[in-house]
Amino acid sequence: MKKIYNKSLFTNALIITFFAFSLNSFSQTLSPTVNVSLSNLDCGQSSDLTIDVSQDPGETDIANSSFSSDAGSLNISNLIVGDTLGSANMTLSGGLTLNTTLVVGQTNPNSTTVLSVDNTGTRGTFTLSNNSNGIEIIATSPGDQNNTTQGYVSTATFNNLFINPTSPSVFTFYSTITSELGQVDDQSFVQFLSCIDFSPTISMTISDNTCGSSTDVTIDVSQDAGEIDMANSTFLTDGGSFNLSALLPGTMVGYAVVNVGSISYTTDLFVQSVSTNSAIIYENVTSTNQTFLIENLSSGGVSVSTSSPGDNNYTTINGNSSTIVLQNIYTNTNSGVLTFSSSITSELGQIDNQSFNTSMSCSDFSPSISSFLSSYECDSLTSLTITVSQDAGETDMLSALFSTDAGSFTISSMVIGDIIGTASFTNGLGTYTTNLSVSSLTATTASITDSLGNTFDIENSPTGGVSINATSPGDNNSTTNGNSSTVTFHDVFTNPNTSMINVTSTISSELGDLDIQSFVFNMACMDFSPTIAITLSNNTCNSFSDLTIDVSQDSVEVDISSALFVSDGGAFNISGLSLNDQVGSANILFSNGTSVLSSLELSLINSSDDFEIQSVDTSGNILGTFAVSNTVGGGVSILATSPPDGNSTTNGYVSSVTFNNLFVNPDSTSLNFTTTITSELGSVDSQSFSYLICCDPNQTILVTACDSFDWDGTTYDSTGTYTIVYTDVNGCDSTVTLDLIIIYSSSLNVTVTECDSFTWDGTTYDSTGTYIKVYTGSNGCDSVVTLDLTINYSSSSNVTVTECDSFTWDGITYDSTGSYTNVYTDINGCDSTVTLDLTINYSSSTTVSVTACNSFDWDGITYDSTGSYTNVYTDINGCDSVVTLDLTIIAGITDATVVQNGDTLTALATSGTPPYTYLWNTNETTQSIVPDSNGTYYCVIIDANGCEDWSNQYNYTSTNVEDLEINDFLLYPNPTSGSINIEFFNTKMKISSVSIVNVLGDKIYNQNIDKDLLKYSQNIDMSKYSNGIYFVRFKMDNGFVTRKLILQ
Repeated sequence: MKKIYNKSLFTNALIITFFAFSLNSFSQTLSPTVNVSLSNLDCGQSSDLTIDVSQDPGETDIANSSFSSDAGSLNISNLIVGDTLGSANMTLSGGLTLNTTLVVGQTNPNSTTVLSVDNTGTRGTFTLSNNSNGIEIIATSPGDQNNTTQGYVSTATFNNLFINPTSPSVFTFYSTITSELGQVDDQSFVQFLSCIDFSPTISMTISDNTCGSSTDVTIDVSQDAGEIDMANSTFLTDGGSFNLSALLPGTMVGYAVVNVGSISYTTDLFVQSVSTNSAIIYENVTSTNQTFLIENLSSGGVSVSTSSPGDNNYTTINGNSSTIVLQNIYTNTNSGVLTFSSSITSELGQIDNQSFNTSMSCSDFSPSISSFLSSYECDSLTSLTITVSQDAGETDMLSALFSTDAGSFTISSMVIGDIIGTASFTNGLGTYTTNLSVSSLTATTASITDSLGNTFDIENSPTGGVSINATSPGDNNSTTNGNSSTVTFHDVFTNPNTSMINVTSTISSELGDLDIQSFVFNMACMDFSPTIAITLSNNTCNSFSDLTIDVSQDSVEVDISSALFVSDGGAFNISGLSLNDQVGSANILFSNGTSVLSSLELSLINSSDDFEIQSVDTSGNILGTFAVSNTVGGGVSILATSPPDGNSTTNGYVSSVTFNNLFVNPDSTSLNFTTTITSELGSVDSQSFSYLICCDPNQTILVTACDSFDWDGTTYDSTGTYTIVYTDVNGCDSTVTLDLIIIYSSSLNVTVTECDSFTWDGTTYDSTGTYIKVYTGSNGCDSVVTLDLTINYSSSSNVTVTECDSFTWDGITYDSTGSYTNVYTDINGCDSTVTLDLTINYSSSTTVSVTACNSFDWDGITYDSTGSYTNVYTDINGCDSVVTLDLTIIAGITDATVVQNGDTLTALATSGTPPYTYLWNTNETTQSIVPDSNGTYYCVIIDANGCEDWSNQYNYTSTNVEDLEINDFLLYPNPTSGSINIEFFNTKMKISSVSIVNVLGDKIYNQNIDKDLLKYSQNIDMSKYSNGIYFVRFKMDNGFVTRKLILQ
């Protein structure tokens, strides 16, 4: 049966689509380009819904369009008239563009009418509705009085109106577009939602972070079970390059380790092909055909990209991990930080982007250090200044330690809150100056802070000197743009009384570099280094001798305040002398050539061991005094003093004092003098002098030695008496007799056999060999012990076993996965450790509950009665998998049939459980339908339990008249939401009545007309009737014509 359309009312697929109509162009094609897309693919979220439709010039105009989905919904329940929902636009092939706004025109409980409007009025309408499965959008627009299009591109976007389903993750949009010539175009558009997690774990590392060096690149990627599969992966660096020029096809450049569930394999990577800037790398596993494209990027850095082989699903079931190692073909960047980035696309189009930074060992770390004092005078209070600077690009400093080997801080006089200095900092942002204040104190330490967050911990070292430990807040990077800092501690440092101070700086960078520098402060202290000489006129034992003491100083040295000369032997003998007796002479020669002579006179006798001698010049002036005493146990003490001269500095001199024939040499072979000279400023100079005394020319030496004894170039290896005659430094013979006893060393061999290792005398040995230790015996000689050691090693082995439910080993049954160890004893008596790596896979059981109508097919068997049925399978681990089917069979429909009554077809059933629902092959869901054309019809009847039965296929024949032209009747608008207009010329058809019936055949309107009426025109109000499908019947003499009417 031909359909009758009103070309001014039936419309194209989208808003404002303009048509050209040609009545006889039935050779025209309908092939519109359609796309339906969402702005947001997250499950359960709101999204923009965009519909794109375009046609080429010469295609048949679109009459009507329907867009639907099998999931999701439209958020239209709270819309009100006038709401703006989006926009629509069309670009014609001539370049003209029409832009409209989508506005709510009418709201109903189940649908919403949206108008496409511009400044000229309404260009078209959309009817939006939700149904039990998804949504439906019907698009209409005014006709253009022809059936051919000149070509266009149109887009309609409903902003934030579509609500994505929460499940499933994949659903479909459908478009059904009908042309003005009755042609139909059906298309579908699958949408993949992000309901499943896609968060791969990525790491990219290099084996060596030294700038400019060759290194391995390792890429690790893993996914948890249940994540969406990866499709494509790209890994980038922002620096460095691949050494492609050194690669040849077939070269091995690394390896890959892949773990998928319980499957794991390792494969080598080889070069497949090489070009100037790229190479293709392949795995040596034929089953995967996996390749990697490595490239040097023109913008700098490298790229590694690959595509994963498909596995016919979108989900990684058991999780996976893979490691790719490209060995020694990557050359590091010369910048301080290398950035890795990854971009991985899932098989559902999701994208995961990550980035990683690696600090490189590139940056220079050579800070410039300087330090000075405001005064270099010894023992004075001074200011200490330290300056540190760095060039741009150097590694940031982490900490700085400055120390001296002398001097001290005046910590004991500090008070918390005292301002003891200033600090100045200069960087790329400017210069900052701040005070240094005391924040905490102990007896020897102080913590100093400034207003910029810097801290200086100062300390007086117990061994002398000071330390300054400086820390500063971080700046979230490891590189400086250049800086300079100066810190001054004002008048809190005390100079030492030494000629120099050694300063050491130890500065650490944030990357672990260390810079150590040293400085020397030369102090302005007066020199005090007198030259001393003591001589004897005779070195014979127990004989009298002249004792001469010579002292000299250079110009500008500090004056001597006192001088003490002490010996460890000998004595002064003043027996027979009286007061004022002359006992010697003194002479002093100044640097200007003046010489002063004086005599030494005995001026005071307290005892024979305690007396005083004065130096008296020819005028009777006392130039100095010597307090002389003989010490208990042997030896003498001479304390010399001289009157002050009004200053502490000498112009230089040489003095000599001789005590004539007053000193008696000791009876020992050595004599030692010690001089202690103190300056007028408290400085002390100490010196020592040793003398050989020629006493008894015959000496006997008793020696006990081990094995042998070397004496005067001769080796003696036996006990005996040996004699040598020497001439000493004083020219005296000295006969020495050696009384020698030789004791011989001992040796011992020990043989030991042990397992793994043997500890001997605190040392552990773990290999077979000969080892020697030398001890000292009770006689003081060597005792050599040789250890002849044999080491037998314990053994260990691993056994890997996979079993179902349990495994018995060595009499013990294990029922869980794990590592188990037994220790045995081998033939050498050593441990033999066996480790069992046991994997226990458990049998499984599952119960499946099924309710079926009439019967149920399971694993090739048909069951028609309720009961429990069991099948035993073998799972992927080789273990039993027991499945129990808990089956309930209910009686369903078995007698569905279709009967005709007039023009009405009715679906009938008596079996099953009422009430029934109906689904015709026309998609109608009523029990009875009135077909609008002859053909085959059938119905699926579903009872209350969900059981269904398909009726017979019924060949329907209507009595309608079908020979009228399509334009003989006008029925518009159709669909309608209110009234309809019916128009026709009656000169040929001779229509006697017009009636409207519902799908049940009930007549809701009827009008008898005169068959001779020339033209019929009538407006009928349908708003009082329920939405649905109705039929308009035109009765004629030879039958009737039926047209379908949609009320919405």
